[in-house]
Amino acid sequence: MTAAGPRLAAVYVALFAFAGLHLPFWPVWLASKGLDAVEIGMLIATGRWVVIAASPLIAQLADRSGERRRPMIILAAGMLG
Repeated sequence: MTAAGPRLAAVYVALFAFAGLHLPFWPVWLASKGLDAVEIGMLIATGRWVVIAASPLIAQLADRSGERRRPMIILAAGMLG
């Protein structure tokens, strides 16, 4: 394993731990705010489609710039907020 291996593993552990704690309760919270099942489904699907569309674009920009660390940091910080 390379030196980046444990750091990358820690990023994935944090990402999936957050998703595992967040995703089961988010639809329940949205329902408590008055959204129905269709609206909740559309909201979740829209978020996934944005990720699917933006990921190749961001990867291409990072590859063209030759700098991969800064976009990863910016995207990780964006996930926090």
